[in-house]
Amino acid sequence: MKAIKTLACALVALAVSASAFAQSNFTKTYETAGPANNWFVSAGGGISAVLEGIRSGANVGAVTPGFEVSFGKWVTPTVGGRFGYAGIKNKAYDEKFWNNYIHMDVLWNLSNQFWGYKSDRIYNAIPYLHTGVYAGGRVGREFAVGAGLLNNFRINDRFIIFADLRGSVMNGEQVLGAGLAGIITASVGLTVNLGKKITFNADEQASDNGLLDEVKKALAEAKKAAEDAKKEAAAANDAADAAKKDAAAAQDEADKANAAKKAAEDELEALKNKPQDIIEKVTNHIIAGPLTVYFELGKSTLNQMEQQHLSYYLDNLVKGDQKDDVTFVLTGSADKSTGSAEINERLCNARVEYVKDVLVNKYGVDESKITVKENVYSDDTEHPEFSRAVIIEH
Repeated sequence: MKAIKTLACALVALAVSASAFAQSNFTKTYETAGPANNWFVSAGGGISAVLEGIRSGANVGAVTPGFEVSFGKWVTPTVGGRFGYAGIKNKAYDEKFWNNYIHMDVLWNLSNQFWGYKSDRIYNAIPYLHTGVYAGGRVGREFAVGAGLLNNFRINDRFIIFADLRGSVMNGEQVLGAGLAGIITASVGLTVNLGKKITFNADEQASDNGLLDEVKKALAEAKKAAEDAKKEAAAANDAADAAKKDAAAAQDEADKANAAKKAAEDELEALKNKPQDIIEKVTNHIIAGPLTVYFELGKSTLNQMEQQHLSYYLDNLVKGDQKDDVTFVLTGSADKSTGSAEINERLCNARVEYVKDVLVNKYGVDESKITVKENVYSDDTEHPEFSRAVIIEH
């Protein structure tokens, strides 16, 4: 009995710390769910059987029906929790009696953990640990612990069919047994996602995307201007052809039409070069100004995309002997809304050391040319991912 209570306390502690664990270890690729999002309720029925007297040799009791309801929430794509009630009509030694199991479960989405989060995945395998109290039965109430496997089959964003297999261990007196006893339960039913259901959104792209959007806008405007210029050139050609039919009377008009044609062609040629000019200006701005590289949640190394941003920046800035003339100032950044102050301080320092190591060991920058400023912490809760960064100035 004491061992069961100890395991139950351990599971409660695991459930309380699950959200913090997911926050500090899950990658930045996905956001955590807000307080009002990703709740669900489930209801179903099934069968159960009692294993009586596990220590003295198990006997499988008769298979009996039962039902259960639960509600819960997904905090991240891999970690969630739920509370539930199961009404089980047990049979042992030819005696039938009701057992009411009130339990708490810690859910781990194995599919999202190892194969990546997909909101439209048809099947998800979700093992879990549970603890709770069996009430009723033959001795009032008993603590129980156990594990299970929840199988979710997606119908749409709102409805899910589940198949749940759970095993529980308790004091055998609750089911007329000797020593420890167990209950095996299998159930099927329906899960309904409540309220506003969100996906765990991918992070925003790097800040220089705003400049690239300006390039796209300029390209669209240049294309439209080029089409207008072509129309003007065609109109000028028509005017020139009409003027040629009566050159003596409309020589002056013909000259004006030719001039308009020449001006339109010059404008068209200038517009053809405009997109390249804009791209060169944007590239020079990105290289000449400071650079911010972004880290994933809980990470102190850059992903492949951010490594490409850093390499492009330094390849164009530190060339040959130029590295002796360039100094760098590094500032670590983190968001206050995620993790403790101690964790954020450690992450900031590790991220700055990562960038410093790239400058020194990959590009040969002298450490005396590198200055590290005091870390900064942001209160931005709308876009906390923008604060998980290192700012590089030169």
